Amino acid sequence: MLKNIFAVILLTTLISNRSISQVYEKKVLHAGESLSAINYFLFPTFADGSVNLKNGGVIPEKMNFNLVLSQIQFIGPKGDSLVLSKPESIDSLHFGGSVFFYKDGYFEIPSGTDSVRLAIFRTVSYEPMKIGALGIATHGGGMQSYTSIIAENGEKSLTVNEDVSITEKTSFFFLKPDGEMQPASKSNLLKIFSNKKLVIENYLKSDKVNFNKVPDLIRALHFCVHG
Repeated sequence: MLKNIFAVILLTTLISNRSISQVYEKKVLHAGESLSAINYFLFPTFADGSVNLKNGGVIPEKMNFNLVLSQIQFIGPKGDSLVLSKPESIDSLHFGGSVFFYKDGYFEIPSGTDSVRLAIFRTVSYEPMKIGALGIATHGGGMQSYTSIIAENGEKSLTVNEDVSITEKTSFFFLKPDGEMQPASKSNLLKIFSNKKLVIENYLKSDKVNFNKVPDLIRALHFCVHG
């Protein structure tokens, strides 16, 4: 069933709509440091899970989501952490209580929602920084992404020779039963549940929902589905 849902998503997702409901976090990787020094993950530990392939195969793995790389990593045969080399061959991944699927990056569907679900999309960009007048750091050269280098060689090989600004962007979407995704916003919530518009408007007045916070969005969706 998930395979059918995700097949629809790949056809109906409007990537240009990712710019509406977003959260940004910034970090700096200093010259001489390895990216592995500042890694942190979505879940406390690598969890047992399964990789469901589009060809019907299922592979058990210990996995986690690296928030600095925006990559799913798994524990390799030698105990080191690796990234999935062919994410486009994946239908879905199940671990940590969430479901993930790949479409130009990984989308997470956290637990706690049902017929209309929350989908979270995370990306990371890297930009070299230069020291300007008065010793103030400035951005240089335009945006550069080292994702392909990291994916092929592993993040431990990336030791930078200049300060790098790391920007993590998180976007939120409502995933409808037919597979269509819409940016998480008040107007889209009211559009999806148009038959409950007045009730939902009253709810949003009494319960201030932050459309950039996962618990608030899950709570709002639960009310809209079951309220």
